[in-house]
Amino acid sequence: MKGGVGKTTLTKELGYFMADSKKKKILFIDLDPQSNLTQSFFLTY
Repeated sequence: MKGGVGKTTLTKELGYFMADSKKKKILFIDLDPQSNLTQSFFLTY
């Protein structure tokens, strides 16, 4: 898929939703060479 379509955001939000609703741990495996998903967990706002 092309960039800027929300893949990272969707993956992260679905993971949080599944973990919260099922009270389970979620493992994210980031295979993107840019590591956007991994980097998104370390941002401070």
